[in-house]
Amino acid sequence: MIKIAFSGVHGTGKTSLIKTVSQLLVKYNKSVYVVREVARECPYPINEESTVRSQRWLWLEHQKSELEAVGSGCEIILCDRSLMDNLCYHKRLLNYQGLNDDIFDTLVKMTTLWMKTYNEVLFFPINEKLLVADDKRSDSKEFAMVIDEIMRDMIMPYANLVIRDVREFNAPEYVKSIIKRI
Repeated sequence: MIKIAFSGVHGTGKTSLIKTVSQLLVKYNKSVYVVREVARECPYPINEESTVRSQRWLWLEHQKSELEAVGSGCEIILCDRSLMDNLCYHKRLLNYQGLNDDIFDTLVKMTTLWMKTYNEVLFFPINEKLLVADDKRSDSKEFAMVIDEIMRDMIMPYANLVIRDVREFNAPEYVKSIIKRI
C-alpha cells in the first residue's frame, strides 16, 4: 500500500489534482481509495469563524477517514490533506484568538507520529490565482496566507514534493512514478 497526502492551504487545486491522479491510476487498473477533505461536512463553523470544537472534530474525522482507507485494502490511498493540515488551521485559531487548548500539544505529538504513515507528502503553497470563494471555504487572502505560513513550518519538514502551480504539474508522469513503486 502507498499512502500519499496532498497538503496545503484551501484553494490550491489539491482536490482537482487528486481526481485526475485517481482517474489515471484506475486506468492502470490500480485500486485507489480517496480520503476526501472533511471540512465541507463539518457541523461546526470553519474558516475564520472556526472554534476549538470545530478543529477537534475535523482532526478526528480526518483520522477516522484515513483509518477506513487503510482498512480498505486498496493499493493506493490519496489523501486530500494530511492530518497535519488540520492542526495548522487549529494553530491559527489558537494564535488568532489567543486561546489555550489543553490537548493541542498532545495532538501535535500524535500527528507528528501519524505523518510517518505517509509514503509521500505533496505540498501546495498558496496560489492566489486559485483562491476563490465557494459555498464553504473562505476567499480571504489574508486568512489563507496565515495558514500557508503555518503550514510551511509544520508540514514542509515532511514534504517530498512542492507543487507551486498545480496547472503545470505533470500528473501522467507522477502516476507512472507511483506505479513503479508498487
